[in-house]
Amino acid sequence: RMLVRAVTIWAESNQEWLNDYEFSPDGESILALSRKSATGTKTDGQFRILRWSRAGQAPEVVRAFTADVERIAVSPDGHIAVSRFERRKTGSERSFRQGTKGWEAFSIADIYEAGSDQPVKTLEFSFFGPHQSLHYSGNGRWLSFGPVVYSTADWKAAWTRSGDRRSPNRWSLHPTLDRMVYATPSFVDWTSGTNPSVTIFDLERKEIVKQEKDSLREQLRQIAMYKDAVDVLAWRPDGSGILMANGRTFIDAAMHDVPAAVRDERLSRAMIGRLDSVTQLGVTSDGVWTIVGYGDSSPERVILLNAKQTRGYFIDGRSFRVHPKKPEVLIHQRIYPSTNGASLTRELLLIVDLNKLTAPK
Repeated sequence: RMLVRAVTIWAESNQEWLNDYEFSPDGESILALSRKSATGTKTDGQFRILRWSRAGQAPEVVRAFTADVERIAVSPDGHIAVSRFERRKTGSERSFRQGTKGWEAFSIADIYEAGSDQPVKTLEFSFFGPHQSLHYSGNGRWLSFGPVVYSTADWKAAWTRSGDRRSPNRWSLHPTLDRMVYATPSFVDWTSGTNPSVTIFDLERKEIVKQEKDSLREQLRQIAMYKDAVDVLAWRPDGSGILMANGRTFIDAAMHDVPAAVRDERLSRAMIGRLDSVTQLGVTSDGVWTIVGYGDSSPERVILLNAKQTRGYFIDGRSFRVHPKKPEVLIHQRIYPSTNGASLTRELLLIVDLNKLTAPK
């Protein structure tokens, strides 16, 4: 009942398929990439950026596209980046799919200023790579797109993921500083066991911050229980620590003081009998609530954890976004057609006010 009272439906539609979504920089509105549910050829306006400024209100169409846009990122100064795919005949020996030699797929990011009709910058890379990454840093100075972190001042690459098998598989940009953290797969050391690596990198100096990497050594030793790499990374909003997940193991690691990095038992109990893994981590702006998303099963769920309370809260959801200034979480639900009469997929964007989840005295 308490969770129901805390939830507000901001958006509900069975006409728009939501590809991705974000809070605006001030947190007062929600932006989402949508695709019309109706079948047919791809025409102008079928792919759009929608903005909701108030719960239950009809959205404003911010921009329309002819290409299928997949991801959206919003910078603190209001620039909007969207990513898309494009297939080209290049004559290359490589192919993005069997039987398509000579054709390649590219990931492209277009960056728009507020009110501009044309992108002020376009970035692209070949399909081969982690194409789902599209994120601004908290200070807006860096954009992570695919395997590269770019400076938004001159659009030069500050860090690039190599193609080596030991190259990073996950990374996250710092909320305030010119830094990032990345996780590198490691391989079994028969004397000490599996030891995944997490590294802090200074994007301005283009060098590893060694002392902070050393401070994470003990936490990494404890998280290396099921797999050989950290799967999910997220900074605490003040940059004081890093949340790390490996399969169903979750640790909140401080950057300077080595804590007793113990799994949250509420999360452990929630995972009993499940085969899915943690897929997303976040912390509210006040540092009180830890938000954990996990998937690879049905239903997918979001867990809301408060260190001062003795229990967590659960809500079905594909993914979430944390409000930049308030203890609120935006959760995306996709409800597929079923035998109970639903004929179209329903898309919901829910705001959970975590202040309303405070346990009564």
